[in-house]
Amino acid sequence: MKNFRKTIFINLIFILISGTAFSQSSFNWDKLIFGGNFGLGITSNESAVLLSPTVGYRFSDQLELGTGVIYQYYHLKIPTVNYQSDNYGAKIYTNYLLSETVLAHVEYEWLNLAVPSYDFVTGRYLGNKRANIGSLFVGGGFRQGFGRKSVMDIMLLYNLTEGPNTPYANPVIRVGFGLGI
Repeated sequence: MKNFRKTIFINLIFILISGTAFSQSSFNWDKLIFGGNFGLGITSNESAVLLSPTVGYRFSDQLELGTGVIYQYYHLKIPTVNYQSDNYGAKIYTNYLLSETVLAHVEYEWLNLAVPSYDFVTGRYLGNKRANIGSLFVGGGFRQGFGRKSVMDIMLLYNLTEGPNTPYANPVIRVGFGLGI
């Protein structure tokens, strides 16, 4: 919970700094971009849902900074395990367009997630423990524009802080959407 408060505090500072920068210059509502990622996967043994809305600001034609929240639901039911997790967190990101269609991406994400616990002697599942996991993603991808203000990004990212409880396996392939107002 302490890391959650820290991440919320960092996001609020980011918003306040951005707001101060906006008030000192002419804030352009046309440069706001709303977007994010979503996902759904269902099989006979697994269910997964991802919701990650974001809001960003295009400081220039090349530079976009933003923040977002994350919710993940995962359920795995096999004979020896009935694992269910509701993960939540926040992120701060930046995109830099190297060309009209190629972008570089850096992101820090914090997640509070349920980590399964096992008795390795018996192989028995003991339940879940909550853990705070930070991930630093770097990578790049391609951006396809749709109309004047909408985009789709396809990115290949690497988590530089991958650890035993990290919920992502490197590399991470991500598809996201952005809608300008």
